[in-house]
Amino acid sequence: MTTSMTIGIPIVVAIFRLLQPVGGRTIGRLRERVRVLVPFVLALAFVVLATIGYLEVVASLLEFVG
Repeated sequence: MTTSMTIGIPIVVAIFRLLQPVGGRTIGRLRERVRVLVPFVLALAFVVLATIGYLEVVASLLEFVG
C-alpha cells in the first residue's frame, strides 16, 4: 500500500461514517452536518496532500544525496 492510500482510506471511511444518517435524522440536519464537514474535510485533504508531497520531496532528496 502506498502512503497516500494508508492515510486516505481511514479518512474516507471516517467521512462516510459521519455522513450516514442515524435513526430519524432529517435531510435538514444532514445538510447542516455536511455544511460543517465540507470545509473541515477540504482543509484536512489539503494538509494530507501537502504532507505527502513534502515527504516525497524529502525522500527523493535523500535518494539523490545518498
